[in-house]
Amino acid sequence: MLIAAVSIAAAVHVDTYALTPGSATPVGPRMTFTPPQPKIRGQVAMVDVNISQMTALSRFIAELTGGPRHFPGSAFGFTGNSGLKKYFSQSFLTMDQAKHDAVIAAFRAADQPISAITTGLLVYDATPKSSLHLGDFLEAVNGRELRTSCDLATVLGGTNTMVATVRRGHLNQATGALRFSPPTSVTLKPVGHEESLVTYQAGPCASAPTTRFGITSVNPAHLEHTIPAVSIDTTAIGGPSAGFAMALSLTNQLLNGRLLGGRSVAASGTIDQDGAIGDVGGVPEKAIAVGRANFTWFFVPKSEVEAARSTAPSSVHVVGVRSLAEAIAALKSA
Repeated sequence: MLIAAVSIAAAVHVDTYALTPGSATPVGPRMTFTPPQPKIRGQVAMVDVNISQMTALSRFIAELTGGPRHFPGSAFGFTGNSGLKKYFSQSFLTMDQAKHDAVIAAFRAADQPISAITTGLLVYDATPKSSLHLGDFLEAVNGRELRTSCDLATVLGGTNTMVATVRRGHLNQATGALRFSPPTSVTLKPVGHEESLVTYQAGPCASAPTTRFGITSVNPAHLEHTIPAVSIDTTAIGGPSAGFAMALSLTNQLLNGRLLGGRSVAASGTIDQDGAIGDVGGVPEKAIAVGRANFTWFFVPKSEVEAARSTAPSSVHVVGVRSLAEAIAALKSA
């Protein structure tokens, strides 16, 4: 009976997900420049964690032994396998925008010109009947440019058919790669009952009005045009937490390696186009991964220093910063 119970517990998945250390991967080799740029010394690694759905047995063992850390699906915004699939799709979108914001922040930090920045809204979710889909980049509706979710909530307040300027997003579910088509006109029609518009923004638009156009989730997004153009391969890597590492690595490249001076560091944190560093999840697990990869510097958001130090081996020097500028200053003064 006991063996049968254990076998069942090992086979039954529950709505609980475990976080375990991932890997520390250098960003530089993933960057492609057009025109090509010279190779420089030093490297910055982005750090990830593994998220896996637990069984009844693995959760019991984790609770008994105190590890690994685990959370209910609601902590990630999903439940079960179908929720996990959508979660990873949306994570690929946040990673894509993290790359664009990292490029903008790095060019600004290195005092390099940016020829153009296109601002819009990235569609994170929509109903099946909507004219828009996950991954679409929404630039304007009825000729009105969309810079914030407030703009969208205002323009979609009615029920009449509207025309949107959209770059269709094409997400490769296998690799997580996202590409956009050239701008096109898309007719938006009311699709039935009202849907709440989730905006992922604090402030006055945190709870946006409902709409009848089937759009249920959006987030401000940016596309940039720079010389050199920068492409970062993040195949099968989701979430925005690598933005900080990408910006730091690119800044070093734009400064011809003078920032790192040949050093190797790891970093984790979100970043916006102004260089502000935001909190991320799984910092204790990431600190372990940094130590395993033999990196001796680990940059994290200022508010998460203690969480990183709680698991970081003695060989890892944890540095907390609030912005890309603070990280640059810390490297220059070391």
